[in-house]
Amino acid sequence: MLGSFIGGLGLLLLSILDTKRHSSAHRAFLLVFIIGVALSAIFTILEVSVRYRGNRLYLISISTVG
Repeated sequence: MLGSFIGGLGLLLLSILDTKRHSSAHRAFLLVFIIGVALSAIFTILEVSVRYRGNRLYLISISTVG
């Protein structure tokens, strides 16, 4: 949730500050948005992998694919 909050805040501020008048701030909040989305994606992947770690069918399906 923290990553999505950071990404949402960055997107909100990114939409308020345009590139014509606030170019450096716009780029900074673009970076904040990208970092927030990346953190959200990483934590989502970690959560899903932890939840499915004990699922036997998930482990069997991985071993038959590879």
